[in-house]
Amino acid sequence: MRVNTYLKIILSILLVSFISCGKSMTDPKDDNNSSNTNNTIKIEYPIYLNYGSKGYTINSYEELESLWRNTVRNKTVYADNSCSDSAITGAFKDDANYYETKYESSNKARTVLVKCAAKELNGKNYIAGVYYDNYNQYNMPNDWRLIVIGDDGAEHAWYGGGRDRNNIPNENTTWTYYTFRFGYLKNY
Repeated sequence: MRVNTYLKIILSILLVSFISCGKSMTDPKDDNNSSNTNNTIKIEYPIYLNYGSKGYTINSYEELESLWRNTVRNKTVYADNSCSDSAITGAFKDDANYYETKYESSNKARTVLVKCAAKELNGKNYIAGVYYDNYNQYNMPNDWRLIVIGDDGAEHAWYGGGRDRNNIPNENTTWTYYTFRFGYLKNY
């Protein structure tokens, strides 16, 4: 009888150990740490926002949109931070839309800028572009992308908002962070 009691205790300890030592539910590669929200920031002007390695106090939506457009306009996007010619994946053109080399030979925008917003990334607030993806190649449930250009020129991205082109995401939209970088800008 005593052996059964000890065996139950040992099995209970092992079970508790397995449960408590299991793999974390959070992805350690996910830079969208607990200090970041899953939503965009409600903007009340004036507001100080970062864009790339710069920052600015913004007084209106028009300034916000102008700064975003000027940050990405006519910028080449690279697959990695080497920013070499062999790593080019596409470009933001004059309209601030993204044209990808493998989509329609860069003749049609892969993603279209619909509006601008503000998003927290690693404890700092950034200007963000909200884009509609014209080419959902994996039939994902969301066609909307939220893009931030970080301090090092990395293009951070989130997805959310569903598939309806007419249902434009707002500050209540839940965004999910991609754990990989969408690309890198050389001059930001």
